[in-house]
Amino acid sequence: MYLSMIKKYINQISKEDIGKFAKTNNIFLSSHEISVIEDIIHDESNILSLLNNKEDIIFNKYKKYFSNSNYLKIKDLYYKYKNKFKY
Repeated sequence: MYLSMIKKYINQISKEDIGKFAKTNNIFLSSHEISVIEDIIHDESNILSLLNNKEDIIFNKYKKYFSNSNYLKIKDLYYKYKNKFKY
């Protein structure tokens, strides 16, 4: 049930949304990096990894597609929101 709700929401996220969100958090992504993020969030196995607290699998798998600076910023941003919405 949760997976279908999450997928429905994610399917509405555009490349422009990804870029705007990144910029509001002082992360300036290349068009290639935005495309990689779009691929990551649309892959159901990645969603399941996140839901099962196995985000390190995703970070390790996709690290090579980002500049080192952006990779670290994205990782920090992920953990910031993960901790913020922890229940």
